[in-house]
Amino acid sequence: MTALADYSDAARATEDALYEASEVLRATTTAAEADAALAATAQAADAVRADAEAYRASLVEASAATNTRPTGGDVAAQMSYLHQYVFDDNSAQWGDYNPYGGDCTNYASQGLIARG
Repeated sequence: MTALADYSDAARATEDALYEASEVLRATTTAAEADAALAATAQAADAVRADAEAYRASLVEASAATNTRPTGGDVAAQMSYLHQYVFDDNSAQWGDYNPYGGDCTNYASQGLIARG
């Protein structure tokens, strides 16, 4: 069930196959049946993971040609920046949006810029 939760973007048929395999596993009454059903369930879970990862990779590939924004970057630099300014706005550089209802979006954007 964890595979279904973590890889919910797998194809429906692949998810259904895992669910059905888990139901067979639950209904087993002998050790031999349980071993076979467990192997089938593990294989179905692997198929769900592989399908979801392939789908995610296809999305990245499809967007690569149209995405002009950088990806990746230095996560440590982003987190360092965010921790540095979490309680003390960097308003000298970015301005102060608190009088307009808050600075959350500006703060998140600053962290992404720090990331690169």
